[in-house]
Amino acid sequence: MKNQSHRRLNISVLHTLILVALIASSVMIAEPAPVYAAPGTTSSEGQPLKFDAVESAGTPLQKMLMRSIKERKILRLPAPAHVEYEYDVVSVPKQNKAAIAAVDQVAITGRTVLTFDSPEQAGYDKWPDWIVDDALPASTTGSVSPGDYNQVIRHAVEQTFPGYWKKFEFGFEPRTFILEETYEVFPQNKIQAETFAALADTHSPIAAEVLLGFTIPGPQINYIFNQKEVKCYFGICVTLAEAKARFDLDWAFGLRHPARVTLTTPDSLEAGKVYTLSSSFTTLDWNQADYVRFGVHPGRGKEFTWYYDFFLEIKAWILGNQVIDWAKKSNFDYSKDCSVPVGIGACAIPLETNEVLTPDQTGLKWSIFNIITIGIGLIQEPAISSKGVSANWEARQGDFISNSGQLNYSGLGADTKFGPVVASAEKSTDMHLKLSGFRYEFNNFVLSYSGSFHTKLFNYHFEPIIFHIYTFDLVTLSGGLHPSIGIHPGTEGLVQRTLRVTPGQPHYHTTTTIISDAPDPSEVDQTFTVSFTVTSPFGVPSGIVTVSVSGTPESCSEKLVGGSGSCQITLNTPGEYTLTATYAGGGGFLPSSGNESHTVTRIEKKIIDIDIRSGIEPNNLYCQRGELVRRGVFDVVIITTESFDATTVDHSTVTFEGASEIHYDRRTGELRRHELDVDGDSDIDLRFHFRLGETDLTCDSTEGTLIGKTFDGQAIQGIDSVRMVNYGR
Repeated sequence: MKNQSHRRLNISVLHTLILVALIASSVMIAEPAPVYAAPGTTSSEGQPLKFDAVESAGTPLQKMLMRSIKERKILRLPAPAHVEYEYDVVSVPKQNKAAIAAVDQVAITGRTVLTFDSPEQAGYDKWPDWIVDDALPASTTGSVSPGDYNQVIRHAVEQTFPGYWKKFEFGFEPRTFILEETYEVFPQNKIQAETFAALADTHSPIAAEVLLGFTIPGPQINYIFNQKEVKCYFGICVTLAEAKARFDLDWAFGLRHPARVTLTTPDSLEAGKVYTLSSSFTTLDWNQADYVRFGVHPGRGKEFTWYYDFFLEIKAWILGNQVIDWAKKSNFDYSKDCSVPVGIGACAIPLETNEVLTPDQTGLKWSIFNIITIGIGLIQEPAISSKGVSANWEARQGDFISNSGQLNYSGLGADTKFGPVVASAEKSTDMHLKLSGFRYEFNNFVLSYSGSFHTKLFNYHFEPIIFHIYTFDLVTLSGGLHPSIGIHPGTEGLVQRTLRVTPGQPHYHTTTTIISDAPDPSEVDQTFTVSFTVTSPFGVPSGIVTVSVSGTPESCSEKLVGGSGSCQITLNTPGEYTLTATYAGGGGFLPSSGNESHTVTRIEKKIIDIDIRSGIEPNNLYCQRGELVRRGVFDVVIITTESFDATTVDHSTVTFEGASEIHYDRRTGELRRHELDVDGDSDIDLRFHFRLGETDLTCDSTEGTLIGKTFDGQAIQGIDSVRMVNYGR
């Protein structure tokens, strides 16, 4: 059963026609594809182009009508007897193509005429009655003239076209509807050029507020939608009813990152001395007054700003008499208030990825004369990931830049070191330190917004049209490089301080010498000792000396005592090396260094037989509560075999897992030598005694190694198993 409702002039305009955002897609940054017709929709004489079903031109409403009416005719569904479209665009180019917020001044008009031979072509059994409700829509101010206007209109038609109702029955006659659209877009003020202001000097640390980001105030947009119902007979037409909707839009889009930057320095710099300075970058949570204080669009006081305010006015007439006159104000706000607008620990962008909002959710939905209902939905597709905050630093004495570089903040609010900074006694007595060029960098930052255009015309239902509203790629503001935001245009962008340079302490010449590296040559994996001195004719230097080895990462360091010191190094690869001892300086003494060559050799070791805890199996060694029994003593015997004579071993060179023989001559201090036949084979063996706590064994060891040399220098090595026994658990 087809709809047979009354026609009611409730004109329920719920929120605004964000349809004006469709225009914005052809005038905003990033140069998106135009939503409306391509060039060529105006004739060579400058008159609006007329067409019947050319889907390449027209407003979104016209395009939807063209597509849907064509489909309805193919499917033999109710459709108008005739449709005529007119469309025109007049654009004034923007003056400054580089200005972020600069847009064209645009005027767009569209006119659509729909002619129906009967209500069946509009999907009705009978045309709805003419009734004006006595209630205003919610949140509006104005007036209405309620009543049933059926007889008034019937009488007016009879007076204008005598005999008309003898040919047609009231409610079943032909009708013509005219839909007129007018869009006007006016650019607002351009974003100001970037400027910087210096800060006064203070004692360390100093702090200053900076504002990174951008704010783009949208162009002023006016939209007028005019709907007429006319009666035509023998080429004469009169307007029975007319409704006009006017919209004014104000909007803004922005990403702002207010922060407090500290610069920590000494109160003065000593000439010739090396300094490392620090800075921190801490986010702030600003309100509207803070942004105004910085001369920036308040943007509702939000860090992430996207909102619009609009004014809607509705007027309607029947036979030239005004029956509706009301207005309302409304807004739509996606702004987000957060101390960290993006990045780790930040508040989220207001919409989730690829979120779709229906017209009921956006509130962008209205109907006029119960003939046409329009709704706008929104689709957001953000792609955002952050990288970090950086700044440039510079240390200058007069016209001389002593040091400069880039500072990458290690974390929001954390002190980050930078330098070195060295003042010269030969330059200006003032050192000027400056932090500038703050940037918040991203791996990716793209925001894409689309809309869905929903329409119900008479009793037709159309499939929504998806249209592009706005695409913002941060690379546009970053000069085509990595996406980032810098100092907000028109705000302060420096943190700086001037320090007094004082004369430095006397700096005395020094000489660093390696006096020995023993043993040299050393063997692979053998530790050798490097001894060094640092001298000066002006006194005894103090400080640290570091010994490095050419071609390796190996090094050792030791503090000087009385101008001398030593440290140990172990190398695991044979070869010729250069040892470099470097004195770091200090206490007025200048740095210096000295070199010495060193050789590392690899000697092939002869494998020999040994017996741990001779004559006892297994070779138990003891731990107590997970630690070696430190005072426990055990023996290890070098066994004489057919291929090796144990008596040829120089007992003074023998160690077992780092431990040496514990028996020595109390008069001479020499190690005792124990030669005897341990295994009863009539050969002389060599026995050693070791203290368990002096070895490098652990309670998890499974074998022990003995090393040494023979009297003629042959390296030897013997390995035997051990069984670590834990007790006292």
